[in-house]
Amino acid sequence: MKKYIYTILFLILLFVIILVGFKEFRIYILKPIRVEKAGIIKSLNTPYIKLHIPKLTQNKFDLIYSKYPYGSSIEQYKTEQYEDFVKYLNENNQWEKAKLEYLDKTYNILVKIHGKTPSQHVENKHYSLGVKVLDNKKINGVSRFNLIVYWRIRYNSDIIKYLSEKLDIYFKGNILTKVQVNNKPLKLYFFEFRADKDYFSKTNLIALKYKSDHSLIYTGGDLAPWDKKLKKSIKKMNLNDSLKELIYEKYSSLNKAIFDGDTKKTLSYFDIDYLAKIQAFRYLFGDNGHGFADDNLLAAFNTRNHKFYPFVHRDNSPHNFSGPPKIDGKFSGSDIIGIASPLFRTISESKLLAEKTKNYLTKILKSNIIKISDIDSIIQTHNSYYYSSDLKQILNFQPDHQSTINIRKLISNFKNTN
Repeated sequence: MKKYIYTILFLILLFVIILVGFKEFRIYILKPIRVEKAGIIKSLNTPYIKLHIPKLTQNKFDLIYSKYPYGSSIEQYKTEQYEDFVKYLNENNQWEKAKLEYLDKTYNILVKIHGKTPSQHVENKHYSLGVKVLDNKKINGVSRFNLIVYWRIRYNSDIIKYLSEKLDIYFKGNILTKVQVNNKPLKLYFFEFRADKDYFSKTNLIALKYKSDHSLIYTGGDLAPWDKKLKKSIKKMNLNDSLKELIYEKYSSLNKAIFDGDTKKTLSYFDIDYLAKIQAFRYLFGDNGHGFADDNLLAAFNTRNHKFYPFVHRDNSPHNFSGPPKIDGKFSGSDIIGIASPLFRTISESKLLAEKTKNYLTKILKSNIIKISDIDSIIQTHNSYYYSSDLKQILNFQPDHQSTINIRKLISNFKNTN
């Protein structure tokens, strides 16, 4: 009898070790219970959207995502299977007619799968969608938005929003929303605003966009293609010619300064105090640079003071400090963050920006306006939505969020050096 008990205990221990040590296996095992708690979701005081998508369209979308290589490893996006999925997606993903119910009104819309190279925009039988509202109507003040599947963002967005509000920096927002697609179970999505003219209509800000590029600020390669993209994007804008000329001059000059690695000139196009806040955010969040790199870089141009303002958004991702972070305000692009765009590599050379970042970060840490308990509360709230989170809690598979770890390290380092 003891022999069987020992065998069972050994197998349980082995299973737990494998579950802890192999993330892909853990995801595969927990996937069946990565299901929202229907009662809790239904009771949430959040907006509700009902989508009526024709059966043929729904079947087409389902077929496209049946080719998606499930998993979480970055390596999966380098596989032939993922390349085949992206090719099939872009050949077959067109805008399709559908209807949407919201606040007791029915809207005619166009809908399609979100993204050209989507990564982890799928959760069981649900996936992120792009929506266009027809008939000159708007929902939440916009005619174009995305419905991002919940698990793609989870609590990250609320943590970024929390930090952005404390630091007074721009955050491209979204709204947690209950969505029902045809007869599928009720599902959490994020109603994601796009950085377009509707979004900035009540501000002095504009953001240029060309295809998947969200800012048209130089991120690499020759300058000539950037100039062409600038001209094409500005030409489409409903602005007077003098403002178009100003925008072109500012964007093209900034891009050349970044291309030349001219730190002083690059900084002249930004509000340096605002940049210090952005750098402080990167320290606190442990930003790995993904949200500021390549097509993810989002920066708006203020037509009143002619300065550029980077935004934080859902694609900002946390990075693990390998050791106690130095509160010196410097970001070289490799020691603290994992990926750096040319813009941030260039401005990281500025001693003035480094000093302002250090002083601002020190002020924030000293004031204690950012509390680890607040971030923990955000995470606990989101964890309450899923059965899989309950199991992780029981098995102690819920480690602290990376931003919590980084802030704790920063606070400890601050106390030790003061």
